[in-house]
Amino acid sequence: MNTQSTTTNCNPVIVPDGYILLTKGPNTPKNNAGTSNPIEIQFDNNRSKRPLPPLVEADYTIVNNGNGVNTITINVSAIVFINVESKDCIEENPILVYWNNNYASPMFYIAYNAAEMRSNSFYAYEVSFEIHHGATVVNPAIPEITTFLVDEDPITSKGTKTTVQPST
Repeated sequence: MNTQSTTTNCNPVIVPDGYILLTKGPNTPKNNAGTSNPIEIQFDNNRSKRPLPPLVEADYTIVNNGNGVNTITINVSAIVFINVESKDCIEENPILVYWNNNYASPMFYIAYNAAEMRSNSFYAYEVSFEIHHGATVVNPAIPEITTFLVDEDPITSKGTKTTVQPST
């Protein structure tokens, strides 16, 4: 397993063997437009320890390489909501993205590691990544993707299924 550095307070994110690390996300919450205030959502009551499902958008482009192989790029942008008490751990050990290396049915895992706790306040983090795939067919099938938010303790959100649209 691959790990990132750690301290005594925050544990590293672990990428399971057999999965491919795509990229890391930002280490700070998104800010409200024109301010330095993080975007925060609040519920009236505490939520369970299970991570909230990510909000995901995906599109694709196809480039003809002229050699009979098309390169398909799937671009994914996700907003994940992580409890505000985890901010210091997220800054220390970045959000990581890994996938199951299966183009026909891609599953992406946006992973972080922080103490499990019930909370009613969450910061929004934006995570973007892409995968590339070569296809020899003229009109390749573009898969539906499933994206999970994973707290490495391990608790996983429900998957968010997203239909990948052509880029505009």
